[in-house]
Amino acid sequence: MATTKEQVWAAADELAAEGKNPTLANVRERLGGGSYTDISAAMQVWRANRQAAAAPIREPAPAAITEKLGELAGEIWAAALELANARLSAEREALEQARHEAEQTRQEAADLADQIAAELDQARATLRQQAEQLAAGAAEIERLRGELAANAEALNAATHRADIAEASRAELQARVEQLTGLLREEQAARQEAEADAYAVRADVARLTAELAASERRASDAEARASKAEQETGQARREAESARFAEQAAQARLESAAREIEQLRRDRAEAEERARKSEEEAAELRGRLAAVVPSDQPRGEQPPVRRARKPKDKGEDER
Repeated sequence: MATTKEQVWAAADELAAEGKNPTLANVRERLGGGSYTDISAAMQVWRANRQAAAAPIREPAPAAITEKLGELAGEIWAAALELANARLSAEREALEQARHEAEQTRQEAADLADQIAAELDQARATLRQQAEQLAAGAAEIERLRGELAANAEALNAATHRADIAEASRAELQARVEQLTGLLREEQAARQEAEADAYAVRADVARLTAELAASERRASDAEARASKAEQETGQARREAESARFAEQAAQARLESAAREIEQLRRDRAEAEERARKSEEEAAELRGRLAAVVPSDQPRGEQPPVRRARKPKDKGEDER
């Protein structure tokens, strides 16, 4: 809002009434702002009005003096007035010249003051902007610190999960090796049972042949036939027992095979979880390296335990 002449004059009157010098700076401070150019122009009119009000009153010589002095006194008075007017005219010219120079100086000072005030306002605006940027930078630093702490916690959690996955994988590996040993024992038992069954079948065939021969010779050797029949029954019972043993071994072998297959699937899932955990840890390490300042020592980063590479299927079978 522009400052009016009346406001400038009122401020100058207040300062003069308080006994203070109404300078441009004092008037601008009393107004709370404003252009030095406008204030200077209004103050020039104010000072002119004050000088006109304070100027002495010039009147003609009193009638008593004129009557007493007569014509001589009038001539002397006229000469004095002429001399005074001449001197006053010269002083007015000098005063006008000084006023003109003072006006130029005042105008230059007012322009300089306006320029300084504008530069000061710009500097204040720049300071406010820098303060806002500093506050925003501090907030960003705090946010990055929080994100860094969160990333460190996530990295620790991922490392913990990777350790758990590694322990689970090792445990599954031991279980697979144990079941593999059991399977080999079952295979050996099955081979032994097959050998026994083969021997029993051979005995059955042999006894069957002997039974046939005994039946043909039944009429001649009833006692031998009865004995052979008993031996054949025993052989059949042994063959049935061997068949049952073979079926039980086959069932155990199939159960062990299913358990080994389940363990292999569990191991594959554990390896997949370990791989994902390792990828998460690598990603977190990358994000942590991106937000950690370059001047931070590398030794201050939390250690990351890499998951052990799982063995091949062939190595497990071996």
